[in-house]
This record gives sequence, C-alpha cells and structure tokens, in this order.
Amino acid sequence: MENVKNLVRMEGYKLLCIRRALLGYLVLMVFSAFAMQSAVFFFFILLYLLTYTPIAYDERSKGDYHIGVLPVERVQVVQAKYLVSLVELVLLSLLIGVSGSLVNRLCEIPEAYRISFGGIMSLFFGGAMFVGVVMPCLLWLGSIKARYLVMAVYLLMFAAMGAVSYFDNQWITRTAHAGGVWLIPSGLAILLFSYAVAVPLYRRRQFTN
Repeated sequence: MENVKNLVRMEGYKLLCIRRALLGYLVLMVFSAFAMQSAVFFFFILLYLLTYTPIAYDERSKGDYHIGVLPVERVQVVQAKYLVSLVELVLLSLLIGVSGSLVNRLCEIPEAYRISFGGIMSLFFGGAMFVGVVMPCLLWLGSIKARYLVMAVYLLMFAAMGAVSYFDNQWITRTAHAGGVWLIPSGLAILLFSYAVAVPLYRRRQFTN
C-alpha cells in the first residue's frame, strides 16, 4: 500500500508541470458554473489534461524506465493511476456542484440552465466513461500512439454530454428524480472494469527506445 501512496504522490508531481493551465481552467470552470453547457466544457478539458498529462510526461522524460527500476509492481502503477483519476472525478464534480449551488443562490438563473443534482451525476458518469476508455489505451499504447484515439474519445464524450445538456437539459433533472444517484455506482463499475482490462495490457507492454 505504501508503494501505491508514493506512486500517487508522483502523479501529483507530474501535474505540477501544467499547474498554470490547470489553475486557469479550474478558475474558469468555477466562474462559469452558472450553466450546464459551460460546466461540461471545462470539466472535460480538465479531465483530459489530468488524464493525459502524467502519462505523456512519463513518456517524454523516460519516467517509465525510472518506475521500472523501483521496487513496485506494474499492477501498483495502474492502481495509483486509477485512484488519482477517481479522486479527480469526485473533486471536479463536487466543485462544479458547490459552485453551481452558490451561483444559483446569488443570481436569478433560469431553471433550464441551472446545474442540478442529476447534472452532477451525469458529469461523473460521463467522466468515468472517458477515463474508462482512455486509460487502458494510454497504458497499453503510450501517449504518442494513443493520442488520436484519446482525442477522438474526448471530442465524442464532450459532444455527447454537451448535446444532452443543450437540447434536453430537463432530461438530466428527470434522470435525478428517476434514481440518478445510481449513475455513481454505474460509473464506479465502469472504472473497475476498465482497471481489470488495463492491468494485463500494461503488464504486457514493452518499453523500448
């Protein structure tokens, strides 16, 4: 467990190389939480940066070779990455929820544009789907080989979530009333299945110059 904790810290250090971009988008996400459409936009930008950057950093700096000489197993590397992704998903969703709630109290936002409980659940589920598809590809192929696939998945998820929130924002509210809280265990199940797929793929990956 100690190895996984240290690997989680390493993931955090890698994100420091883009801290200005992350902070900028984070601020924009908080101040744009008056509408679901803008929240979706910045949510997936941040999720893309948080997911792609650490693996790209390892590939460019030969960090994978460094990890390879440490007394850690590959399964622990995968565990650390998924734990970090889960924390990021939860924190981003909560931040949007809190920001949206404050904005709704301070301003007269039309109900069709308000960020609802169902919207937060939908964001978490959509983010889990994005990480669940992208992470095994990145761990198996690396950031360079998988970059076009990652970008395609990013655009697809962004378009899908944006379309739902733009054309039928009331669907999100109905989802919440119909048991939208089940989107959380559904998202966790996707991440768990993705983890089970990623472990054998990363174990078989060959690191060469």
